[in-house]
Amino acid sequence: MRLLSIVFLTLISFAAMGQSQYLKVAGDWEGSISVQETDIKVVFHIKYDGEALSATMDSPDQNAFGIKVDEVSFKEGILKMKSNQVQGDYEGTLNNNTVDGKWKLGQQTFDLKLSKKVKKRSS
Repeated sequence: MRLLSIVFLTLISFAAMGQSQYLKVAGDWEGSISVQETDIKVVFHIKYDGEALSATMDSPDQNAFGIKVDEVSFKEGILKMKSNQVQGDYEGTLNNNTVDGKWKLGQQTFDLKLSKKVKKRSS
């Protein structure tokens, strides 16, 4: 019985550790890519529902909102996202409230540093 309790507690602690990792990337992240000397703002809305990560993407400068992100993963500090709709892939490393990475769009690759947007508290 004691061994079963230890195994159960170990599994729960691993699950809690995984959830806390996902909570680090859940939220709104924004950055910009430079295309031919023009900065284009990009915003990712990453959600964690207790089981999996999901996301949508906005490109406000191009008046594009709610773009589907088909794959989102976060493992060992690496955030990966893929959108089939825009044929784009992102991979970056989490460092506190920033993610330093690359946005690959077709055959082109752009530096994209994302910063976590801090929600304003209402008074």
